[in-house]
Amino acid sequence: MLFNPLPWAVEGFADLPDGRRVWQRIPPGGIADAASAGPGPGDVTAGSGEDGIVLQNRFLRAVIGPDGRITSLRMMETNQEFAGEAGLNDWQLYRDVECVYDAWEMSHDAADCPWDGAASVAVTLTLNTSQRAEVTVERRFSESHATQVIRLDAGSEQLDFINHIDWQERHKLLKVRFDTNILCRDAVHEIQFGCIRRPAHRSDASAAAQYEVCQHRYSALCDEGRGLALLNDGSYGISCDRGEMALTLLTAPLVPDPTCDRGAHDLSFALLPFTGPISRSRVVRAGYEFNQRPRVLEGTGPAQEGPAADGAILETVKVPEEGEGMILRLYEPYGKTCRAELRLPEAGRLEECGLAENEHAEIGEGDLFSLDFRPFQIRTFRFIAEAQQ
Repeated sequence: MLFNPLPWAVEGFADLPDGRRVWQRIPPGGIADAASAGPGPGDVTAGSGEDGIVLQNRFLRAVIGPDGRITSLRMMETNQEFAGEAGLNDWQLYRDVECVYDAWEMSHDAADCPWDGAASVAVTLTLNTSQRAEVTVERRFSESHATQVIRLDAGSEQLDFINHIDWQERHKLLKVRFDTNILCRDAVHEIQFGCIRRPAHRSDASAAAQYEVCQHRYSALCDEGRGLALLNDGSYGISCDRGEMALTLLTAPLVPDPTCDRGAHDLSFALLPFTGPISRSRVVRAGYEFNQRPRVLEGTGPAQEGPAADGAILETVKVPEEGEGMILRLYEPYGKTCRAELRLPEAGRLEECGLAENEHAEIGEGDLFSLDFRPFQIRTFRFIAEAQQ
């Protein structure tokens, strides 16, 4: 069985324990039978070109140079280019010596102190099928070694990067830089229950002081017509400046722990180009999907569906702290007024209970509800099914 932990339907490939890859649509918060899954689309092509290895499907075309950088990233529908002159996926190692709070601080001039030692890079096309293409990039720098797999799946709108790093540094900082051709005043960074905008330049003292900011599942550079989102599964520091996003992967402090972070690390990130304003894109959902993949469960049974929402994010489904029913927490993710539709798998009574779950403002009865949200508003509801009443 395949279980979808997200409150919207997902469709894509799933890797089964027996090594098979199947394509399945899994209902929101529900399960689907892996045995009934099909082979899925096969629109990926890969090969060597004049500028490097070319990966392409019906959504994206990426060119990977001999140093592992993405020299071109285009959307097939619009033929728009997103890579800047310096390219995407540019790994940089810096010296990072902090006088105080060694493990907690990052100096504003860290990017001005690049490590100037020799590094080696080997790029190989290691998988080439109609459903998936992979390019493996082997990097050796200083005392460390990294293996990166650049992956493009059939039917996917994003380019994935899966990284295994043997980190053996001292007082070093590792960043991966993405130079885009998008110029915008602010970058968008996801935080819990919403997003924030922070300067994507260093034009004044206030902006320069925000040289490194935090994010959760995504950051994006965008204008009203298009954008490029950088998804991640656990790297929360990032800097943005003049069209560039630089994701902080690892640091190597010596105080208070002289072996801090040394060892093996598995990190992933992805690039998702989109058209139109970010509020009309699927960036938020893509960030969730990148972190919450379908899970393979043992057993068989009919397809089932859980609660779902459109227009707002159904972030929490849980048992209540006290009383009966089920707690549902939704939020508006982009900072705009919207009307959301909440769908339940069975009929019952819905009431708004607040974050503390101690209020009882009745919304109505049924299995489909329209709910209004203010920008970034969080609303919490208690749903009591008819069978529990």
